[in-house]
Amino acid sequence: AYGVYPKQYMENLNKEVSYYLPEDYYLTALYAYLSFQEHSAKLNFSRAGHPHPLVYSTASKKTKTYEIQGTPLGVLGDLTYEELSLDLFSGDKVFMVTDGFLEVRNQEDKMLGVQGFSNIITEVCQKQLNLDETIDLIIQKTNDYSRDTASRDDKLILGIEIF
Repeated sequence: AYGVYPKQYMENLNKEVSYYLPEDYYLTALYAYLSFQEHSAKLNFSRAGHPHPLVYSTASKKTKTYEIQGTPLGVLGDLTYEELSLDLFSGDKVFMVTDGFLEVRNQEDKMLGVQGFSNIITEVCQKQLNLDETIDLIIQKTNDYSRDTASRDDKLILGIEIF
């Protein structure tokens, strides 16, 4: 019943997870609902401790992180979550990632971080590749940053392009 309402969905899911999850366990999540119009879309999302979505705008040729608060699921049973609504336009790209992309480290043990990862997205998106090639190159450049250092976390990326 809450599928198109990320805030309510996250609040309901948190109550369920809190009931069933053992103490001292939690989950992170990002829930988004994407609705389309002709040559544009609206992305509504809520998050629970998961990295924020990163959006590359073709108009500004920049990547922006849209930050909202959100406690991981299962920490407390009765929490209120935030919801943000973004207008997206033809050519814009949205990337949702696990923290493994943000927490990669180079040989000097410096973490890539949100800003470093945003810079990679901007650089790659400005090449105007298709979405598959864009994601492949983002992964390659992230791996290049952490060359010869062991990955400490999983890495998952979901990309969406608006037509």
